[in-house]
Amino acid sequence: MMQTIQHDSTGYKFVSHSFDSIASDWMKLESFAENSHIFSTCELSQVWWRHFGNSSTLYLGSIRNDNRVIGIAPLRVQNGIVEFIGSANICDYLDFIVEPDQLRTFFDILFTQLRNDGKTQLELAPLRPDSAVMRYFTDAAPRHDLAVTTAQEYVTFELQLPDSWDGYLQTLSSKQRHELRRKMRRVSELGDYHYSTLRTADEKAINTFLHLFRISRDEKETFLTPEIETYFRHLIHTAAERGWLELNFMSIGNTTVAATLCFCYKNTTYLYNSGYAPNFKDFSVGLVSKALGIKASIEKKRKVYDFLKGSETYKQHLGGKEIPLYRISINLKP
Repeated sequence: MMQTIQHDSTGYKFVSHSFDSIASDWMKLESFAENSHIFSTCELSQVWWRHFGNSSTLYLGSIRNDNRVIGIAPLRVQNGIVEFIGSANICDYLDFIVEPDQLRTFFDILFTQLRNDGKTQLELAPLRPDSAVMRYFTDAAPRHDLAVTTAQEYVTFELQLPDSWDGYLQTLSSKQRHELRRKMRRVSELGDYHYSTLRTADEKAINTFLHLFRISRDEKETFLTPEIETYFRHLIHTAAERGWLELNFMSIGNTTVAATLCFCYKNTTYLYNSGYAPNFKDFSVGLVSKALGIKASIEKKRKVYDFLKGSETYKQHLGGKEIPLYRISINLKP
């Protein structure tokens, strides 16, 4: 149930919400909020909460003036610590969703509300450098006499996409370009290969992707617990319903040798996860399938190919540029 918690002298107020009561405003705001990304959408946040929110208390709110919503605070409280709805192991970036010209007002009221509610510690991660938090939180915090600590925790890689495949190849170093062409040629020597994209949550296709994910590396098999697998399936279905899903398969003859799970959001392709058949590892089918995904994104006129969190070397080999990801810790005690 929606509940108004606190007003300030400017007429703005913090309103607590359920997912149902905030969904419409959240989706509307994220459509034009600066630097918003797929992991802070209402839909994906709700999927995470459904599967992993049992040990937390929901602290989900909006800041508004009359009927105008200027920001969404997708937060939860666990063991007395205020955090984003989400977790770094499956949510690569997290952030507030804020109207671009209202960041100062949003954070002023949020700080006040948190302190009024007796919250003592705020832990926010993973944060991109261009996130609302990194750009404005540290600037606003001193006005509230709060102690702020910033630390880099991870890296991500992304690629600004040119207008053509040839243009992309020219962005690579001569060594990278030579290696990619060599690996694609080796795959073609195995026989005709085919790259296809599915935008519906077909259960057979999902099973194929999860199978390739599981067998591609031991650590992925360990990671894919029954709980995580259930979450992945729900995530895929939700992304398909919103038109964000791209489940990509690379086949040689009648054999599916690699797959990628991608999301398309705001003209960006997010490479969420991938897998390949180990008996084709020597032919670099995993890397080639990702290169074909970059080619498909260029053909679809996307602007960015986001490899997401992690320092795997293939991301650099395919031209990805490293971006640091941060954690901000804020002591909320007066």
